[in-house]
Amino acid sequence: PPTTTKQKDCGLVAEAHAIDERMEWRTFANEGDARGNAADPNRVGGPINPLLKDGLTTSIQDGSKGGGALASALQRTAARAAAGAPGHESDRALLDGMRRIGRLSDDLQLVKGARDRACQLYSQVLERAKGVRSRGAANVAAAVVYIACRQEGAPRTFKEIVAASAASVAAANANSSNSSPSAERLDKRDIARAYKAIVRDLEAVMGIVHAGDLTRRFCSQLGVPRAATRAAAAAAEVACPRDGSRPSGLSKPWDGKSPLSQAAAIIFLITRCPRAMSTEEEEGKKVGGGGSGGGGEGASGEEAAAKEKAANPKPSLSLAPPPAASDIALVAGVTESTMRSTARDMFSDLREIVPAWFASDGELRAVSYP
Repeated sequence: PPTTTKQKDCGLVAEAHAIDERMEWRTFANEGDARGNAADPNRVGGPINPLLKDGLTTSIQDGSKGGGALASALQRTAARAAAGAPGHESDRALLDGMRRIGRLSDDLQLVKGARDRACQLYSQVLERAKGVRSRGAANVAAAVVYIACRQEGAPRTFKEIVAASAASVAAANANSSNSSPSAERLDKRDIARAYKAIVRDLEAVMGIVHAGDLTRRFCSQLGVPRAATRAAAAAAEVACPRDGSRPSGLSKPWDGKSPLSQAAAIIFLITRCPRAMSTEEEEGKKVGGGGSGGGGEGASGEEAAAKEKAANPKPSLSLAPPPAASDIALVAGVTESTMRSTARDMFSDLREIVPAWFASDGELRAVSYP
């Protein structure tokens, strides 16, 4: 509905006719029932989608309490009316692509910015890269999600995109009434071809994938503790500078390797440090270890600390086994030999890479050679 915006102090009308394009809520029931419950508002319409030519759509939910037949008839009538509307074909293709992108975004747990960017790219593909549509809607949707993730700074590996797309297509085929010959198929080669064609036709600028963008997500999938995850992210920033420049000006053996291999090698080395997989804070930073006083004062402090510890026992340090090298390589999507080769390149610079607050020199010397 039209609204008016005024200044509180002087009453100046800043905007006389502002249209609220958000979802509209209206209540068609009474103010409340006999139990005193407030009326439940019903949603009327949705926000305007700038990507659709029509902008306004009508959706009819399935009927309840015996109204299923009427709802089905209304849905068929609305579908026939929409079929004759101008721009219906392009809007229908775009809506189908947006539904696919939505399912992929949910499976990959993408942020809203990456989802919106993927929908915008899909709309541009329908308008400007019509030759890409022959690759199939599922393949094009997977390609634009891959591009959007890189452009929004939340990259996903190609294997993750293919796996999520295959699961989504398999679920859609299982729920579809179509026969298997006409079921939709997904081909990773078509996804790769669609990706290259979209980048070429739309002149899309691709973001650079950095190892630091991958370490936190890989650590989360591997169950790495929080402190080790932060250490891996900090090590990635030191080992692989984003601007490509180092203080020494010398290149490192792992420069130029895949960010997946770099992230996997860093996680492998970090999780091999002593106490890297600890799930409890170390007990007390040495309870009672102030040690400023000497003689009797130090002894009395130790006795007090011992009594306090006996009265309030703290949980002991719990060390979980580090993730296996094969699991790290599987999550990162690289081979174990490639990961170990990159880790061997980094091993001589371990003190420079691993943060000092995470591991001391003595603890780093305990790390075995990959």
